[in-house]
Amino acid sequence: MARIPLLFVLIATCGAAPLHAAPGPQAAPAAAAAPVDAAQPLGWLKSADYPALESYYSQQQRAYEAGALPDEKLYASFRKLYEDSAGNERFFNGWIEAYPSSYAAVLARGVYLYRMAWAARGENYIGDTPPSQIEAMKNYLARARPDLLASLKLTARPYLSTLYLLNVAMLEGTADEGRRWFLQGTAIDPDNTLLRLRYMFSLRPRWGGSYRQMDEFLRQCEQQNLKPELLARLSMLIHADLAEDAMRGGGNQKIFAEWQQVLNLAEAAGEEPSTEALIGFTRAAQDLNRPADAARGLKLLEDRNPTDAWSEGRLGWIYLQAHRDDKAWTLLTRAAEQNDPWAQFLIGRSTYDGVPALSRKPDPQAGLVWIRRSAEQCFPGAVQFLAARGEKESAECRRRASGGREWWVAFLPAFGTLFPALLTASVVARRKRKEAALEHPGRMQYPPTMLAVGMLLLGIFLALLGLLTFNANGTPDPIVGAATAGCAVLGILIVAAYWRSWHELTPDGLEFGRLLGSRGSLRWRDVTHISYSRGMHWFRIETASGDAVRVSTLLTGLPEFARTVLQQVPGYAFASGTREALQGYVQGQMPRLAT
Repeated sequence: MARIPLLFVLIATCGAAPLHAAPGPQAAPAAAAAPVDAAQPLGWLKSADYPALESYYSQQQRAYEAGALPDEKLYASFRKLYEDSAGNERFFNGWIEAYPSSYAAVLARGVYLYRMAWAARGENYIGDTPPSQIEAMKNYLARARPDLLASLKLTARPYLSTLYLLNVAMLEGTADEGRRWFLQGTAIDPDNTLLRLRYMFSLRPRWGGSYRQMDEFLRQCEQQNLKPELLARLSMLIHADLAEDAMRGGGNQKIFAEWQQVLNLAEAAGEEPSTEALIGFTRAAQDLNRPADAARGLKLLEDRNPTDAWSEGRLGWIYLQAHRDDKAWTLLTRAAEQNDPWAQFLIGRSTYDGVPALSRKPDPQAGLVWIRRSAEQCFPGAVQFLAARGEKESAECRRRASGGREWWVAFLPAFGTLFPALLTASVVARRKRKEAALEHPGRMQYPPTMLAVGMLLLGIFLALLGLLTFNANGTPDPIVGAATAGCAVLGILIVAAYWRSWHELTPDGLEFGRLLGSRGSLRWRDVTHISYSRGMHWFRIETASGDAVRVSTLLTGLPEFARTVLQQVPGYAFASGTREALQGYVQGQMPRLAT
Protein backbone atom coordinates (compact mmCIF):
# COMPACT_ATOMS: atom_id res chain seq x y z
CA MET A 1 0.00 0.00 0.00
CA ALA A 2 1.38 3.39 -0.94
CA ARG A 3 2.09 5.71 1.91
CA ILE A 4 -0.64 8.30 2.44
CA PRO A 5 0.72 11.67 3.60
CA LEU A 6 0.44 12.27 7.34
CA LEU A 7 -1.91 15.16 6.66
CA PHE A 8 -4.46 12.86 5.02
CA VAL A 9 -4.59 10.65 8.09
CA LEU A 10 -5.03 13.62 10.41
CA ILE A 11 -7.77 15.16 8.29
CA ALA A 12 -9.59 11.88 7.92
CA THR A 13 -9.70 11.35 11.67
CA CYS A 14 -10.13 14.94 12.81
CA GLY A 15 -13.47 16.38 12.98
CA ALA A 16 -15.47 16.79 15.96
CA ALA A 17 -18.80 18.00 16.33
CA PRO A 18 -20.69 19.87 18.90
CA LEU A 19 -24.25 19.70 18.94
CA HIS A 20 -27.08 21.77 20.05
CA ALA A 21 -30.24 19.75 20.07
CA ALA A 22 -33.83 20.39 19.44
CA PRO A 23 -35.85 20.66 22.64
CA GLY A 24 -34.81 17.96 25.04
CA PRO A 25 -33.80 17.36 28.62
CA GLN A 26 -32.19 20.46 30.13
CA ALA A 27 -29.03 20.67 32.21
CA ALA A 28 -27.07 23.38 33.94
CA PRO A 29 -25.81 25.51 31.07
CA ALA A 30 -22.18 25.63 32.15
CA ALA A 31 -21.80 21.96 33.03
CA ALA A 32 -20.63 19.33 30.61
CA ALA A 33 -22.47 16.05 30.37
CA ALA A 34 -21.34 13.34 32.72
CA PRO A 35 -18.58 11.14 31.27
CA VAL A 36 -19.84 8.27 29.19
CA ASP A 37 -18.17 5.14 27.95
CA ALA A 38 -16.46 5.61 24.57
CA ALA A 39 -18.74 3.04 22.91
CA GLN A 40 -21.98 4.36 24.40
CA PRO A 41 -22.82 7.13 21.86
CA LEU A 42 -22.34 4.71 18.96
CA GLY A 43 -24.51 2.21 20.80
CA TRP A 44 -27.23 4.84 21.21
CA LEU A 45 -27.03 5.63 17.50
CA LYS A 46 -27.22 2.03 16.29
CA SER A 47 -30.05 1.21 18.68
CA ALA A 48 -31.93 4.33 17.52
CA ASP A 49 -31.90 5.80 21.03
CA TYR A 50 -32.13 9.34 19.67
CA PRO A 51 -33.37 10.95 22.92
CA ALA A 52 -30.17 9.81 24.64
CA LEU A 53 -28.06 11.26 21.82
CA GLU A 54 -29.95 14.55 22.00
CA SER A 55 -29.55 14.78 25.75
CA TYR A 56 -25.84 14.06 25.70
CA TYR A 57 -24.74 16.14 22.72
CA SER A 58 -26.99 19.10 23.32
CA GLN A 59 -25.57 19.29 26.84
CA GLN A 60 -22.05 19.13 25.40
CA GLN A 61 -22.84 22.00 23.03
CA ARG A 62 -24.42 24.11 25.76
CA ALA A 63 -21.36 23.59 27.96
CA TYR A 64 -19.13 24.65 25.06
CA GLU A 65 -21.22 27.74 24.35
CA ALA A 66 -21.07 28.67 28.04
CA GLY A 67 -17.27 28.43 28.03
CA ALA A 68 -17.11 25.35 30.26
CA LEU A 69 -15.87 22.96 27.54
CA PRO A 70 -12.92 23.67 25.21
CA ASP A 71 -13.19 22.92 21.53
CA GLU A 72 -10.84 19.91 21.66
CA LYS A 73 -12.94 18.18 24.31
CA LEU A 74 -16.11 18.91 22.35
CA TYR A 75 -14.41 17.35 19.35
CA ALA A 76 -13.26 14.34 21.34
CA SER A 77 -16.74 13.69 22.71
CA PHE A 78 -18.17 13.64 19.21
CA ARG A 79 -15.48 11.29 17.91
CA LYS A 80 -17.11 8.56 19.96
CA LEU A 81 -20.01 8.54 17.54
CA TYR A 82 -18.25 7.39 14.39
CA GLU A 83 -17.21 4.29 12.54
CA ASP A 84 -16.64 4.26 8.79
CA SER A 85 -19.60 2.09 7.82
CA ALA A 86 -21.96 2.85 4.94
CA GLY A 87 -24.72 1.03 6.80
CA ASN A 88 -24.80 3.68 9.54
CA GLU A 89 -26.28 6.37 7.32
CA ARG A 90 -29.82 5.19 8.04
CA PHE A 91 -29.28 5.86 11.74
CA PHE A 92 -28.23 9.46 11.11
CA ASN A 93 -31.24 9.87 8.83
CA GLY A 94 -33.46 8.53 11.59
CA TRP A 95 -31.98 10.99 14.06
CA ILE A 96 -32.87 13.90 11.79
CA GLU A 97 -36.36 12.52 11.23
CA ALA A 98 -36.87 12.39 15.00
CA TYR A 99 -35.37 15.85 15.60
CA PRO A 100 -35.53 17.81 12.33
CA SER A 101 -34.40 21.09 13.94
CA SER A 102 -31.54 19.55 15.90
CA TYR A 103 -28.11 21.06 15.41
CA ALA A 104 -26.66 17.82 16.75
CA ALA A 105 -28.44 15.61 14.23
CA VAL A 106 -27.84 17.77 11.15
CA LEU A 107 -24.18 18.37 11.91
CA ALA A 108 -23.66 14.71 12.85
CA ARG A 109 -24.83 13.53 9.45
CA GLY A 110 -22.69 16.11 7.65
CA VAL A 111 -19.62 14.97 9.59
CA TYR A 112 -20.46 11.33 8.92
CA LEU A 113 -20.70 11.98 5.17
CA TYR A 114 -17.39 13.85 5.24
CA ARG A 115 -15.70 10.93 6.98
CA MET A 116 -17.24 8.49 4.52
CA ALA A 117 -15.74 10.53 1.68
CA TRP A 118 -12.31 9.68 3.08
CA ALA A 119 -13.27 6.05 3.61
CA ALA A 120 -14.44 5.80 -0.01
CA ARG A 121 -11.25 7.40 -1.28
CA GLY A 122 -8.91 4.98 0.50
CA GLU A 123 -5.37 5.51 1.75
CA ASN A 124 -3.34 5.47 -1.47
CA TYR A 125 -1.95 8.47 -3.28
CA ILE A 126 -4.39 10.02 -5.72
CA GLY A 127 -2.51 8.58 -8.71
CA ASP A 128 -2.94 5.05 -7.35
CA THR A 129 -6.63 5.49 -6.52
CA PRO A 130 -9.22 4.18 -9.02
CA PRO A 131 -11.51 6.82 -10.58
CA SER A 132 -14.53 5.05 -9.09
CA GLN A 133 -13.22 5.73 -5.58
CA ILE A 134 -12.54 9.38 -6.38
CA GLU A 135 -16.06 9.73 -7.74
CA ALA A 136 -17.50 8.12 -4.62
CA MET A 137 -15.53 10.58 -2.48
CA LYS A 138 -16.89 13.53 -4.46
CA ASN A 139 -20.45 12.24 -4.11
CA TYR A 140 -20.11 12.02 -0.34
CA LEU A 141 -18.65 15.52 -0.17
CA ALA A 142 -21.47 16.90 -2.30
CA ARG A 143 -23.94 15.47 0.22
CA ALA A 144 -21.94 16.56 3.28
CA ARG A 145 -21.77 20.24 2.35
CA PRO A 146 -25.56 20.98 2.50
CA ASP A 147 -25.85 19.48 5.98
CA LEU A 148 -22.85 21.43 7.24
CA LEU A 149 -24.19 24.68 5.78
CA ALA A 150 -27.67 24.04 7.20
CA SER A 151 -26.23 23.40 10.66
CA LEU A 152 -24.81 26.94 10.79
CA LYS A 153 -28.30 28.30 11.46
CA LEU A 154 -29.29 25.85 14.18
CA THR A 155 -27.24 27.06 17.15
CA ALA A 156 -25.66 30.23 18.46
CA ARG A 157 -22.02 29.12 18.10
CA PRO A 158 -21.68 26.56 15.27
CA TYR A 159 -17.91 26.40 15.64
CA LEU A 160 -17.41 22.81 14.55
CA SER A 161 -19.53 23.40 11.46
CA THR A 162 -16.92 25.90 10.28
CA LEU A 163 -14.14 23.43 11.06
CA TYR A 164 -15.67 20.80 8.79
CA LEU A 165 -16.51 23.31 6.09
CA LEU A 166 -12.82 24.24 6.09
CA ASN A 167 -12.02 20.52 5.72
CA VAL A 168 -14.35 20.24 2.73
CA ALA A 169 -12.85 23.38 1.15
CA MET A 170 -9.40 21.82 1.41
CA LEU A 171 -10.58 18.83 -0.61
CA GLU A 172 -12.88 20.57 -3.08
CA GLY A 173 -12.70 24.31 -2.78
CA THR A 174 -10.47 27.34 -2.95
CA ALA A 175 -8.00 28.98 -0.59
CA ASP A 176 -10.35 31.96 -0.25
CA GLU A 177 -13.20 29.68 0.78
CA GLY A 178 -11.03 27.98 3.38
CA ARG A 179 -9.94 31.32 4.84
CA ARG A 180 -13.55 32.47 5.01
CA TRP A 181 -14.50 29.49 7.17
CA PHE A 182 -11.42 29.97 9.32
CA LEU A 183 -12.27 33.61 9.98
CA GLN A 184 -15.91 32.79 10.69
CA GLY A 185 -14.98 30.00 13.11
CA THR A 186 -12.40 32.17 14.86
CA ALA A 187 -15.00 34.92 15.28
CA ILE A 188 -17.19 32.32 17.00
CA ASP A 189 -14.35 31.05 19.22
CA PRO A 190 -11.37 33.46 19.38
CA ASP A 191 -9.45 31.07 21.68
CA ASN A 192 -9.91 27.97 19.53
CA THR A 193 -7.20 25.38 18.98
CA LEU A 194 -8.46 22.95 16.33
CA LEU A 195 -9.39 25.51 13.71
CA ARG A 196 -5.99 27.20 13.93
CA LEU A 197 -4.21 23.86 13.56
CA ARG A 198 -6.41 22.90 10.63
CA TYR A 199 -5.92 26.23 8.91
CA MET A 200 -2.15 25.90 9.29
CA PHE A 201 -2.47 22.52 7.55
CA SER A 202 -4.30 24.17 4.67
CA LEU A 203 -1.39 26.58 4.16
CA ARG A 204 1.11 23.81 3.43
CA PRO A 205 2.69 24.11 -0.05
CA ARG A 206 1.23 20.79 -1.18
CA TRP A 207 -2.26 22.19 -0.46
CA GLY A 208 -1.72 25.36 -2.46
CA GLY A 209 -0.11 27.48 0.25
CA SER A 210 3.53 28.28 0.95
CA TYR A 211 6.01 28.35 3.80
CA ARG A 212 5.84 32.13 3.71
CA GLN A 213 2.10 31.97 4.40
CA MET A 214 2.64 29.45 7.20
CA ASP A 215 5.27 31.68 8.82
CA GLU A 216 3.04 34.74 8.51
CA PHE A 217 0.14 32.90 10.12
CA LEU A 218 2.39 31.78 12.97
CA ARG A 219 3.48 35.38 13.55
CA GLN A 220 -0.15 36.50 13.62
CA CYS A 221 -0.90 33.87 16.25
CA GLU A 222 2.12 34.96 18.30
CA GLN A 223 0.81 38.53 18.30
CA GLN A 224 -2.50 37.26 19.71
CA ASN A 225 -0.74 36.03 22.88
CA LEU A 226 -1.95 32.48 22.50
CA LYS A 227 -0.78 29.73 24.83
CA PRO A 228 2.86 28.68 24.31
CA GLU A 229 1.73 25.06 23.90
CA LEU A 230 -0.52 25.98 20.97
CA LEU A 231 2.20 28.11 19.35
CA ALA A 232 4.57 25.14 19.65
CA ARG A 233 2.02 22.87 17.97
CA LEU A 234 1.58 25.36 15.12
CA SER A 235 5.33 25.71 14.66
CA MET A 236 5.67 21.94 14.77
CA LEU A 237 3.44 21.65 11.70
CA ILE A 238 5.78 23.91 9.74
CA HIS A 239 8.91 21.99 10.67
CA ALA A 240 7.23 18.61 10.09
CA ASP A 241 6.35 19.70 6.56
CA LEU A 242 9.88 21.01 5.99
CA ALA A 243 11.22 17.68 7.22
CA GLU A 244 8.99 15.72 4.85
CA ASP A 245 10.07 18.03 2.05
CA ALA A 246 13.73 17.45 2.91
CA MET A 247 13.19 13.68 2.92
CA ARG A 248 12.21 13.94 -0.75
CA GLY A 249 15.29 15.81 -1.89
CA GLY A 250 17.28 17.40 0.89
CA GLY A 251 20.46 16.25 2.61
CA ASN A 252 20.57 14.17 5.76
CA GLN A 253 21.70 17.14 7.84
CA LYS A 254 18.60 19.11 6.84
CA ILE A 255 16.35 16.11 7.49
CA PHE A 256 17.88 15.55 10.92
CA ALA A 257 17.69 19.24 11.91
CA GLU A 258 14.02 19.56 10.99
CA TRP A 259 12.92 16.35 12.73
CA GLN A 260 14.98 17.29 15.78
CA GLN A 261 13.11 20.60 15.87
CA VAL A 262 9.82 18.71 15.64
CA LEU A 263 10.79 16.57 18.62
CA ASN A 264 11.79 19.64 20.63
CA LEU A 265 8.53 21.41 19.79
CA ALA A 266 6.49 18.33 20.70
CA GLU A 267 8.13 18.38 24.13
CA ALA A 268 7.33 22.10 24.48
CA ALA A 269 3.73 21.40 23.51
CA GLY A 270 3.46 18.58 26.03
CA GLU A 271 2.78 16.02 23.31
CA GLU A 272 4.27 12.72 22.24
CA PRO A 273 6.10 13.08 18.92
CA SER A 274 4.51 11.22 16.03
CA THR A 275 5.88 7.88 14.88
CA GLU A 276 6.73 9.48 11.55
CA ALA A 277 8.82 12.14 13.30
CA LEU A 278 10.69 9.55 15.36
CA ILE A 279 11.36 7.40 12.28
CA GLY A 280 12.64 10.38 10.30
CA PHE A 281 14.83 11.59 13.17
CA THR A 282 16.30 8.16 13.93
CA ARG A 283 16.94 7.27 10.29
CA ALA A 284 18.73 10.60 9.70
CA ALA A 285 20.78 10.11 12.88
CA GLN A 286 21.88 6.68 11.66
CA ASP A 287 22.81 8.04 8.23
CA LEU A 288 24.83 10.85 9.86
CA ASN A 289 26.56 8.40 12.22
CA ARG A 290 25.18 10.04 15.34
CA PRO A 291 24.90 6.98 17.61
CA ALA A 292 23.65 8.85 20.68
CA ASP A 293 20.77 10.44 18.77
CA ALA A 294 20.00 7.17 16.98
CA ALA A 295 19.86 5.39 20.35
CA ARG A 296 17.55 8.09 21.69
CA GLY A 297 15.22 7.62 18.72
CA LEU A 298 15.25 3.83 19.05
CA LYS A 299 14.36 4.10 22.74
CA LEU A 300 11.40 6.35 21.96
CA LEU A 301 10.29 3.95 19.21
CA GLU A 302 10.34 0.87 21.44
CA ASP A 303 6.68 1.14 22.46
CA ARG A 304 5.42 2.16 19.02
CA ASN A 305 3.49 -0.45 17.07
CA PRO A 306 2.57 1.13 13.74
CA THR A 307 0.16 -0.69 11.47
CA ASP A 308 0.66 1.16 8.17
CA ALA A 309 3.07 -0.23 5.60
CA TRP A 310 5.23 2.87 5.30
CA SER A 311 5.97 3.10 9.02
CA GLU A 312 6.50 -0.65 9.40
CA GLY A 313 8.89 -0.80 6.46
CA ARG A 314 11.00 2.21 7.48
CA LEU A 315 11.04 1.19 11.12
CA GLY A 316 12.15 -2.26 10.00
CA TRP A 317 15.04 -0.68 8.10
CA ILE A 318 16.06 1.28 11.20
CA TYR A 319 16.20 -1.91 13.24
CA LEU A 320 18.15 -3.58 10.44
CA GLN A 321 20.75 -0.79 10.60
CA ALA A 322 20.89 -1.26 14.37
CA HIS A 323 21.61 -5.00 13.83
CA ARG A 324 18.34 -6.05 15.43
CA ASP A 325 17.55 -8.41 12.60
CA ASP A 326 14.73 -10.39 14.21
CA LYS A 327 12.62 -7.30 14.88
CA ALA A 328 13.53 -5.85 11.48
CA TRP A 329 12.41 -9.01 9.68
CA THR A 330 9.04 -9.03 11.44
CA LEU A 331 8.29 -5.40 10.55
CA LEU A 332 9.52 -5.66 6.96
CA THR A 333 7.47 -8.81 6.39
CA ARG A 334 4.33 -7.09 7.70
CA ALA A 335 4.97 -4.14 5.37
CA ALA A 336 5.51 -6.49 2.42
CA GLU A 337 2.25 -8.29 3.21
CA GLN A 338 0.54 -4.89 2.99
CA ASN A 339 1.88 -4.63 -0.58
CA ASP A 340 4.67 -2.11 0.05
CA PRO A 341 6.92 -2.62 -3.03
CA TRP A 342 10.11 -1.48 -1.30
CA ALA A 343 9.62 -3.93 1.58
CA GLN A 344 8.63 -6.69 -0.85
CA PHE A 345 11.89 -6.30 -2.75
CA LEU A 346 13.95 -6.17 0.44
CA ILE A 347 12.31 -9.32 1.83
CA GLY A 348 12.48 -11.02 -1.56
CA ARG A 349 16.15 -10.28 -2.12
CA SER A 350 17.02 -11.35 1.44
CA THR A 351 15.07 -14.57 1.03
CA TYR A 352 16.72 -15.18 -2.34
CA ASP A 353 20.23 -14.79 -0.90
CA GLY A 354 19.55 -16.06 2.61
CA VAL A 355 19.88 -14.34 5.99
CA PRO A 356 22.66 -15.94 8.03
CA ALA A 357 21.94 -13.71 11.07
CA LEU A 358 18.49 -15.31 11.29
CA SER A 359 19.66 -18.79 10.23
CA ARG A 360 17.65 -18.50 7.02
CA LYS A 361 19.10 -20.42 4.09
CA PRO A 362 18.84 -19.09 0.52
CA ASP A 363 15.45 -19.82 -1.06
CA PRO A 364 15.46 -18.41 -4.61
CA GLN A 365 11.96 -19.60 -5.47
CA ALA A 366 10.33 -18.01 -2.41
CA GLY A 367 12.41 -14.87 -2.91
CA LEU A 368 11.28 -14.52 -6.53
CA VAL A 369 7.64 -14.55 -5.41
CA TRP A 370 8.20 -11.38 -3.37
CA ILE A 371 10.42 -9.77 -6.01
CA ARG A 372 7.81 -10.35 -8.73
CA ARG A 373 5.12 -8.83 -6.54
CA SER A 374 7.34 -5.77 -6.16
CA ALA A 375 8.05 -5.67 -9.91
CA GLU A 376 4.31 -5.75 -10.61
CA GLN A 377 4.25 -2.30 -8.98
CA CYS A 378 7.23 -1.24 -11.15
CA PHE A 379 9.66 -0.92 -8.25
CA PRO A 380 12.96 -0.19 -10.08
CA GLY A 381 15.17 -2.52 -8.04
CA ALA A 382 12.81 -5.45 -8.56
CA VAL A 383 12.41 -4.75 -12.27
CA GLN A 384 16.20 -4.59 -12.75
CA PHE A 385 16.75 -7.75 -10.71
CA LEU A 386 14.32 -9.74 -12.86
CA ALA A 387 15.62 -8.21 -16.10
CA ALA A 388 19.12 -9.43 -15.24
CA ARG A 389 17.63 -12.93 -15.08
CA GLY A 390 15.83 -12.70 -18.41
CA GLU A 391 12.34 -11.67 -17.28
CA LYS A 392 10.81 -8.91 -19.38
CA GLU A 393 9.56 -5.65 -17.96
CA SER A 394 5.79 -5.17 -18.18
CA ALA A 395 4.29 -2.76 -20.71
CA GLU A 396 2.91 -0.64 -17.85
CA CYS A 397 6.36 -0.28 -16.29
CA ARG A 398 7.88 0.62 -19.65
CA ARG A 399 5.20 3.29 -20.06
CA ARG A 400 5.98 4.73 -16.63
CA ALA A 401 9.72 4.65 -17.28
CA SER A 402 9.23 6.68 -20.46
CA GLY A 403 7.09 9.18 -18.59
CA GLY A 404 3.90 8.05 -20.35
CA ARG A 405 5.22 9.62 -23.57
CA GLU A 406 2.72 9.80 -26.41
CA TRP A 407 3.67 8.46 -29.84
CA TRP A 408 3.73 11.91 -31.42
CA VAL A 409 6.49 13.13 -29.10
CA ALA A 410 8.97 11.39 -31.41
CA PHE A 411 8.27 14.05 -34.05
CA LEU A 412 8.98 16.97 -31.76
CA PRO A 413 12.79 16.80 -31.66
CA ALA A 414 12.74 17.48 -35.39
CA PHE A 415 10.56 20.49 -34.73
CA GLY A 416 12.92 21.64 -31.97
CA THR A 417 15.95 21.62 -34.28
CA LEU A 418 14.37 22.72 -37.60
CA PHE A 419 12.77 25.97 -36.61
CA PRO A 420 14.41 27.47 -33.50
CA ALA A 421 16.32 30.23 -35.20
CA LEU A 422 13.24 31.29 -37.20
CA LEU A 423 11.00 31.55 -34.17
CA THR A 424 13.38 33.04 -31.60
CA ALA A 425 13.51 36.56 -32.99
CA SER A 426 9.75 36.89 -33.41
CA VAL A 427 8.98 35.49 -29.96
CA VAL A 428 11.36 37.90 -28.23
CA ALA A 429 10.06 40.92 -30.14
CA ARG A 430 6.34 40.24 -29.79
CA ARG A 431 5.93 38.60 -26.38
CA LYS A 432 5.32 41.72 -24.30
CA ARG A 433 2.90 43.23 -26.78
CA LYS A 434 0.96 39.99 -27.09
CA GLU A 435 0.67 39.56 -23.33
CA ALA A 436 -0.80 43.03 -22.92
CA ALA A 437 -3.23 42.46 -25.77
CA LEU A 438 -4.57 39.14 -24.57
CA GLU A 439 -8.20 39.19 -23.63
CA HIS A 440 -7.46 36.74 -20.82
CA PRO A 441 -4.43 37.84 -18.78
CA GLY A 442 -3.72 34.31 -17.58
CA ARG A 443 -3.79 32.71 -21.02
CA MET A 444 -0.65 31.11 -22.44
CA GLN A 445 -0.57 30.45 -26.18
CA TYR A 446 1.81 30.28 -29.10
CA PRO A 447 2.45 33.54 -30.97
CA PRO A 448 0.81 34.06 -34.42
CA THR A 449 4.24 33.60 -35.99
CA MET A 450 4.04 29.92 -35.18
CA LEU A 451 0.75 29.58 -37.04
CA ALA A 452 2.29 31.36 -40.02
CA VAL A 453 5.21 28.93 -40.03
CA GLY A 454 2.90 25.94 -39.94
CA MET A 455 0.74 27.28 -42.76
CA LEU A 456 3.84 28.05 -44.80
CA LEU A 457 5.07 24.48 -44.44
CA LEU A 458 1.73 23.09 -45.51
CA GLY A 459 1.63 25.45 -48.47
CA ILE A 460 5.09 24.38 -49.62
CA PHE A 461 4.11 20.76 -49.20
CA LEU A 462 0.96 21.11 -51.31
CA ALA A 463 2.62 23.21 -54.00
CA LEU A 464 5.68 21.02 -54.50
CA LEU A 465 4.25 17.59 -53.70
CA GLY A 466 4.19 16.42 -57.29
CA LEU A 467 7.60 17.87 -58.18
CA LEU A 468 9.43 16.54 -55.13
CA THR A 469 8.17 12.97 -55.21
CA PHE A 470 9.30 12.11 -58.70
CA ASN A 471 12.77 12.17 -60.22
CA ALA A 472 13.73 12.97 -63.76
CA ASN A 473 12.75 9.50 -65.00
CA GLY A 474 9.23 9.89 -63.66
CA THR A 475 9.66 7.25 -60.99
CA PRO A 476 9.03 7.87 -57.30
CA ASP A 477 11.99 9.07 -55.27
CA PRO A 478 11.48 7.51 -51.82
CA ILE A 479 14.00 9.73 -50.00
CA VAL A 480 12.59 13.00 -51.26
CA GLY A 481 9.06 11.70 -50.81
CA ALA A 482 9.75 10.83 -47.20
CA ALA A 483 11.22 14.29 -46.58
CA THR A 484 8.16 15.93 -48.14
CA ALA A 485 5.83 13.83 -46.01
CA GLY A 486 7.84 14.77 -42.94
CA CYS A 487 7.46 18.44 -43.81
CA ALA A 488 3.69 17.94 -44.05
CA VAL A 489 3.53 16.18 -40.69
CA LEU A 490 5.49 18.96 -39.02
CA GLY A 491 3.24 21.60 -40.57
CA ILE A 492 0.12 19.80 -39.31
CA LEU A 493 1.62 19.43 -35.82
CA ILE A 494 2.53 23.12 -35.65
CA VAL A 495 -0.92 24.29 -36.75
CA ALA A 496 -2.64 21.83 -34.41
CA ALA A 497 -0.42 22.92 -31.51
CA TYR A 498 -1.30 26.56 -32.10
CA TRP A 499 -5.04 25.92 -31.92
CA ARG A 500 -5.13 23.21 -29.26
CA SER A 501 -2.09 23.53 -26.98
CA TRP A 502 -2.97 26.71 -25.13
CA HIS A 503 -3.23 26.92 -21.37
CA GLU A 504 -4.81 29.25 -18.84
CA LEU A 505 -3.69 30.02 -15.29
CA THR A 506 -6.44 29.71 -12.68
CA PRO A 507 -6.37 30.85 -9.02
CA ASP A 508 -5.13 27.46 -7.81
CA GLY A 509 -3.88 25.66 -10.89
CA LEU A 510 -3.73 25.39 -14.65
CA GLU A 511 -6.25 24.55 -17.35
CA PHE A 512 -4.30 22.93 -20.14
CA GLY A 513 -4.76 21.87 -23.72
CA ARG A 514 -3.26 18.85 -25.43
CA LEU A 515 -2.17 18.31 -29.00
CA LEU A 516 -4.28 15.16 -28.92
CA GLY A 517 -7.13 14.49 -26.52
CA SER A 518 -9.46 16.66 -24.51
CA ARG A 519 -8.53 19.63 -22.33
CA GLY A 520 -7.83 19.08 -18.67
CA SER A 521 -6.93 20.88 -15.48
CA LEU A 522 -4.63 20.47 -12.52
CA ARG A 523 -4.10 22.03 -9.12
CA TRP A 524 -0.64 23.16 -8.10
CA ARG A 525 -0.92 21.34 -4.79
CA ASP A 526 -1.31 18.02 -6.66
CA VAL A 527 1.93 18.41 -8.64
CA THR A 528 4.41 15.64 -7.80
CA HIS A 529 7.18 16.39 -10.32
CA ILE A 530 8.20 19.24 -12.63
CA SER A 531 11.23 19.15 -14.89
CA TYR A 532 12.79 21.38 -17.56
CA SER A 533 14.18 20.14 -20.87
CA ARG A 534 16.67 22.54 -22.43
CA GLY A 535 16.76 20.49 -25.61
CA MET A 536 12.99 20.44 -26.08
CA HIS A 537 12.41 23.88 -24.52
CA TRP A 538 9.51 22.86 -22.33
CA PHE A 539 8.50 22.26 -18.73
CA ARG A 540 6.97 18.85 -18.00
CA ILE A 541 4.49 18.74 -15.09
CA GLU A 542 3.30 15.50 -13.51
CA THR A 543 0.44 15.26 -11.00
CA ALA A 544 -0.60 12.72 -8.42
CA SER A 545 -3.49 11.63 -10.68
CA GLY A 546 -1.07 10.58 -13.43
CA ASP A 547 -1.52 13.55 -15.78
CA ALA A 548 1.56 14.79 -17.67
CA VAL A 549 1.47 18.31 -19.12
CA ARG A 550 4.10 20.04 -21.25
CA VAL A 551 4.37 23.81 -21.19
CA SER A 552 6.50 25.18 -24.03
CA THR A 553 8.84 28.11 -23.42
CA LEU A 554 7.52 29.62 -26.68
CA LEU A 555 4.17 30.41 -25.06
CA THR A 556 3.16 33.91 -24.11
CA GLY A 557 2.60 34.51 -20.39
CA LEU A 558 5.66 32.48 -19.41
CA PRO A 559 6.95 34.91 -16.70
CA GLU A 560 3.64 34.78 -14.80
CA PHE A 561 3.53 31.00 -15.19
CA ALA A 562 7.07 30.71 -13.78
CA ARG A 563 6.27 33.04 -10.89
CA THR A 564 3.12 31.07 -9.99
CA VAL A 565 4.89 27.69 -10.15
CA LEU A 566 7.69 28.89 -7.87
CA GLN A 567 5.17 30.16 -5.33
CA GLN A 568 2.66 27.31 -5.30
CA VAL A 569 4.23 24.01 -6.41
CA PRO A 570 5.62 21.96 -3.47
CA GLY A 571 9.39 22.20 -3.14
CA TYR A 572 9.93 18.45 -3.36
CA ALA A 573 8.44 18.37 -6.88
CA PHE A 574 11.24 20.33 -8.61
CA ALA A 575 13.76 18.34 -10.64
CA SER A 576 17.38 19.47 -10.79
CA GLY A 577 17.80 22.74 -12.69
CA THR A 578 14.09 23.44 -12.98
CA ARG A 579 13.88 26.06 -10.26
CA GLU A 580 16.79 27.99 -11.80
CA ALA A 581 15.15 27.92 -15.24
CA LEU A 582 11.88 29.24 -13.81
CA GLN A 583 13.67 32.01 -11.94
CA GLY A 584 15.29 33.04 -15.20
CA TYR A 585 11.92 33.41 -16.91
CA VAL A 586 10.54 35.37 -13.96
CA GLN A 587 13.37 37.86 -14.52
CA GLY A 588 12.47 38.24 -18.18
CA GLN A 589 14.91 35.81 -19.73
CA MET A 590 13.76 34.73 -23.20
CA PRO A 591 14.18 31.18 -24.52
CA ARG A 592 17.43 30.48 -26.36
CA LEU A 593 16.06 28.08 -28.90
CA ALA A 594 19.16 27.76 -30.98
CA THR A 595 21.15 26.07 -28.21
